[in-house]
Amino acid sequence: RSLQNLAHFLSALGRPQEALPLAQEALAIRRRLAEVNPDAFLPDLAMSLHNLAKFLSAQGRPQEALPLALEAVQTLAPFFAGLPRAFAKWMGGFLRNYLHLCAEVGAAPALDLPPAVQEKLRAVTGNAGLPTEMRELAGRLLALCGGS
Repeated sequence: RSLQNLAHFLSALGRPQEALPLAQEALAIRRRLAEVNPDAFLPDLAMSLHNLAKFLSAQGRPQEALPLALEAVQTLAPFFAGLPRAFAKWMGGFLRNYLHLCAEVGAAPALDLPPAVQEKLRAVTGNAGLPTEMRELAGRLLALCGGS
């Protein structure tokens, strides 16, 4: 997390070239952690993927950023589907970034989510006890999977 924070600070100070290797290192560390304990570290991995995609995009490298943004959405989707209140803010930002990058490079947005995750997303869309924006977000994710 400290590497990620430092990367953000350097980027905010107008030093993106120094920020990029730190974001890449943070991603590498979080990949290793997620391999050991996926339930604990996959959401953090998704955040690192999202952050690196944003850094690359800001440096005019959307083609490199797009697969990272897609991986971030796909990595976080099961967590959002299971705990929409906890992960809605992250998922909303991840999805906006992914769709922006798709538009920037002229790619059709599409997600490949397992059927079990799609079923959980359907349950979120039909849960009247959840705020509308969470149900709509689940619906957008399903639409990108080709299901509704």
